[in-house]
Amino acid sequence: MKNIIITSLLILGSFFVKGYSQSPTDDLRGVSCTVTTDKQIYTVGENVIISISLKNTGQNVVTLGFPTVCAFDYYIDYSYHLLQGAFCLTLYWDLVLDPGEVYTNTYTHKSNQYLIGAGFHQIKGISQSMPSYNGTTTIQVTSQLPSTQTLIIPAGWSGISSYLNPANANLVNLMAPVSGHLLMVMNNTNRYSPPLGILPSAPWNSYSGYFIKMDAPVQLNITGFEIQNRTVSLTAGWNLVPVLTNCDYAIEEVMSGLNFEIVKPVAGSEVFWPSMEIYGLNLFETGKAYLIKMNSAGTITFPACD
Repeated sequence: MKNIIITSLLILGSFFVKGYSQSPTDDLRGVSCTVTTDKQIYTVGENVIISISLKNTGQNVVTLGFPTVCAFDYYIDYSYHLLQGAFCLTLYWDLVLDPGEVYTNTYTHKSNQYLIGAGFHQIKGISQSMPSYNGTTTIQVTSQLPSTQTLIIPAGWSGISSYLNPANANLVNLMAPVSGHLLMVMNNTNRYSPPLGILPSAPWNSYSGYFIKMDAPVQLNITGFEIQNRTVSLTAGWNLVPVLTNCDYAIEEVMSGLNFEIVKPVAGSEVFWPSMEIYGLNLFETGKAYLIKMNSAGTITFPACD
């Protein structure tokens, strides 16, 4: 990055631009703006850590200059309401980005200054330069207190799931306490292996079960918020299914009325196979994952704990 002069920089919100200069060789057609947060689910009263990134996605050097007096309006737009706070800062920055270069800055939305209520919130970062760039992300804020689920994971292959939406769904962070023993964790679309240097392509998905392989038995604590929609969609063929409740439930009860062939754990020889009158497996156990072979598509809903 070349020639950055920053007294203060804050991109979140709308810049009030009093002047803008661009040399004839500057190319502003390839700039993107992205917004990310440190996690996806917050409780009321927490600070929200927000990162704003500008990337030169074009083939030429990009120069951005914004001399302003009152820097921006900071806003979070949620459920058709506007939460707004004006910051008046002296600001001048002259930013030069090479092709492919990214500039990122991180800011804190302080809960004691601008309260965010429970609900789904869209955070917008907008630079109203010429042309404008914008990025958005969505967070969930809950009035719930977080819960913790402890998964007992044996050595070798097994299946895991959680009835919680993790407060931090980043798979690397989630598995960090057991990463020294983790060989592989994966579902049908995502995998993570520290020994093989394979990084995940997506966060943890509570509506999926996971295969996991450890080189020693471990306990993994997942902290988050209880899933309210406990319905899982199943396709014809094999499905890797989580248990979306903190209770153990009879397979026969949960699978009642569905056109299925087999229910089996990820690891183990027990099966629930009514057409063959084999009932070696009876319960969906919380924290585990199961393979279900469906003859046709359907849904299962895990009951709430009594």
